[in-house]
Amino acid sequence: MNIRHTARACLLFLVSAAGMYSSVSAQVLLPKPRQLILHEGSFTTNRGVSISDPTSSNLLASLFTSDATATATVTVKIVEASELGTFDYELAGFDNEGYKLDVAQDAITITAATKTGAIRAAQTLMQLAA
Repeated sequence: MNIRHTARACLLFLVSAAGMYSSVSAQVLLPKPRQLILHEGSFTTNRGVSISDPTSSNLLASLFTSDATATATVTVKIVEASELGTFDYELAGFDNEGYKLDVAQDAITITAATKTGAIRAAQTLMQLAA
């Protein structure tokens, strides 16, 4: 399954740690994604993953069992905000929280403008796995 999440897209199916499939709709995610894209397959959460995260997010690390030799990967990419295609209402003192979340059978990719955006993506993953 591929999941895309920005302030505009998200995932529909995720295999939970218990191995159960759960349908996810935009109504249960906060904040609500602007677009939902469903793809075949699922990402199994009860396995070790290789994590590449330049932000060193403790929240993201707490979601997975880190295994540098695992074939499943979780990758965080920090990019210019203009590359995201997300909307950000600028407020003084607050980082851009925009992100995209792509989930495939063996890979999760978080693309964000800031560490705050990567943390928001990890929070969405927590909601999806619950």
